[in-house]
Amino acid sequence: MNANITSNENAKPNSGKVRISLDLSPALNETLEEIMAEEHITKSELLRRAIGLLKVANDAKKRGQSLGLLDEQGKPLTLIIGV
Repeated sequence: MNANITSNENAKPNSGKVRISLDLSPALNETLEEIMAEEHITKSELLRRAIGLLKVANDAKKRGQSLGLLDEQGKPLTLIIGV
């Protein structure tokens, strides 16, 4: 994955938003497109959600907690490591 992120230096001061450019491999972009179609969201929204999820994982890690997946009854299925 080629993750080249640059911010837009021409963004209006106090506009509340920053424009970035992100270079991805074709395979990763295809994954993004699939998720966008399934969730009916934009790439911007997908990135916001991904960052939010990573923030939750990082905060949990700092507290000595782990991130995992549960089944319908709340039983742990998978522990997600390396996040």
